[in-house]
Amino acid sequence: MKQIRSAALAAIMVLSGTTQAEDVRIGRYQTLEPVPTTEQINPLEVIVLVHFPARVTTVGGAITHLLARSGYSLADTHDAEPALLVLLSRPLPEVHRELGPVTLERALGVLAGPVWRLVVDPVHRLVSYELRSRYRDEYRVTLPVPPASPSPVSMSTKPPGTSVEDLPARAPTPAHRAGPPHTAIPGESYGPVFRGETLSAIASAIHLPGVTPDQALVALLEANPHAFGHINGSPNMNLLLSGVTLRIPTAEDAGARSHAQAVEIVGQHWRDRLAHTSEH
Repeated sequence: MKQIRSAALAAIMVLSGTTQAEDVRIGRYQTLEPVPTTEQINPLEVIVLVHFPARVTTVGGAITHLLARSGYSLADTHDAEPALLVLLSRPLPEVHRELGPVTLERALGVLAGPVWRLVVDPVHRLVSYELRSRYRDEYRVTLPVPPASPSPVSMSTKPPGTSVEDLPARAPTPAHRAGPPHTAIPGESYGPVFRGETLSAIASAIHLPGVTPDQALVALLEANPHAFGHINGSPNMNLLLSGVTLRIPTAEDAGARSHAQAVEIVGQHWRDRLAHTSEH
């Protein structure tokens, strides 16, 4: 009778999901419960201790650097409020050049400051920021809403005499994927680019030994001028079009520009984007 009761109890525990996994022996006198850690369940809970290298000069660059191996990336800024573009372009405060030990989530909040609230999209693994309600009216930057990126159009089928800037703008939509993530392999094609994807997220998915993030960004831009909206007649890396296919550069391609050159180009593209936003 006792055996029947024990068997019944075990069956109930299995069905209800209350069984406890046995500890796994990892040493002669040490065992470990076979469950994921807090950091494995939520990568933003990982403890970081970071010293930003000299090449990281802006708040946006620091955020991208922090997210590089987290599985998360900064959300498309096309649909963000204009003040966020200003924040991302600000110089990185010297007091923030070293952070930690602290959780990645808290470090992301520290970089933005108390005026901003960190917004996390766990489905698409994106992060962004929004002004806290108490600051929205008092500190709102008086810039117009930035233009949305143009709809994807084949360069061979667009009307003659039109530029990407002349094409109708898409309605702002949240980032999403229609299928599994693409694989970014040097020397091969990547695409089509989904709405909401950013160039920095794609660059962070490419393994290019000895290449800095800024060099990867510039190499992607120069290898795919057709894939970006134009500012002042030139493709801008902050205006990545959806629906296009990219050629992923090799480490040799990316090395054609020095790190210093790449940093200057990335910074100039941010400044051009900000100026373009304020003018329109």
